[in-house]
Amino acid sequence: MESVAAEWDALEAQISPRLPFRGAWWNILWWRHFHENRLLVSDALRVFTVRDASGSLLAVFPMMLTSRPGRGYALHRMMQFFGSDPNLTEVRGPICRRRDQARAIVAVSAALTQRGSEWDEVQWSGLRPDRETRGALESVPGVRWTDPLEVFYLDLPSTWEEFKRTRSRNIKESLRKCYNSLKRDELACSLQVVETVGQAPDALDEFLQMHAMRAARQDTVQHPNVFASEVSKSFLRDYAAYLASIGGLRLFRLEVAGETVATRLGFQLGNELYLSFSGYRPEWAPYSVATTLVAEVLQWAIAQGLGIVNLSAGRDASKTRWGPSVVSFERAGQRSSDPSSAWRRRIYRAARDRSRDDRSWPGRWLATLRRNRFGAS
Repeated sequence: MESVAAEWDALEAQISPRLPFRGAWWNILWWRHFHENRLLVSDALRVFTVRDASGSLLAVFPMMLTSRPGRGYALHRMMQFFGSDPNLTEVRGPICRRRDQARAIVAVSAALTQRGSEWDEVQWSGLRPDRETRGALESVPGVRWTDPLEVFYLDLPSTWEEFKRTRSRNIKESLRKCYNSLKRDELACSLQVVETVGQAPDALDEFLQMHAMRAARQDTVQHPNVFASEVSKSFLRDYAAYLASIGGLRLFRLEVAGETVATRLGFQLGNELYLSFSGYRPEWAPYSVATTLVAEVLQWAIAQGLGIVNLSAGRDASKTRWGPSVVSFERAGQRSSDPSSAWRRRIYRAARDRSRDDRSWPGRWLATLRRNRFGAS
């Protein structure tokens, strides 16, 4: 992967809206931190590159073969894209321009067909809606489409006033209340932006603390702590250090009365900003500091002349209220037509279903086997 990193990143820079998960070093560091090689589950590297006749890179498919159990005879072998983590990698899939997607899928699908005895299932994801791509996948047996994943982003005008003028009455009223609630109590807010390697470690520790505080709240919509594990924290620190070294890290902090009350992780990719996870101090929730922070970040991005702010993946009110544009990524599962794969799937499925209510030690072992490294089925 490192040998093609420069080409890979040059290709990624041509795809908009840009996503940090497509970059070479997100994937290189992901493999270093998250791949497994233990008794219950093991991952084997399967990264495909697709080139045209002149040798130019058209696509990268960062995939892996996940076997369960990881030792001995595998009951289930899944070919999947990097990103089986606690929602850190929000969009998993190939890195390619939309115009090259269908022929890249044809090439990789043919390669996987040749390796048909190696896997039982393929998880396709991160595919832009395209008739040719659908046709390419549906030409092979065993493909079933699942619900698409949506990513929400804002095209930025040249001024904050112009941006506000095009928003809904609901978000205008929400912004007015956010700022007035602070003003009423004679509190002023300011935005601080951490970009340098020297500042990053302390700012990241602060972010992790506030992200955990937000996740611990029981009186509002639940948000998981995606950085609960040490491996997730370690990955974030390494990726943030890399991004800071090339000038792309943006850690936003909302300060009120000299105290950081809310924070959000951001990745600047060229002329675009990807807003990732956030956190805040629960005692400041009545002031809607999370919304105020996004508003401050948008004003900062407009002042910097950025073209897009990406609000991240997944449909919820905190994104849709801003009136964003939406891009969909399709997902599908493909089952192997190999006869041995069919009976292996039946055995695995029967063992999995039986283990749900079986509290004997074999049942508990099978229940563990069907979970991924973070406990999700």
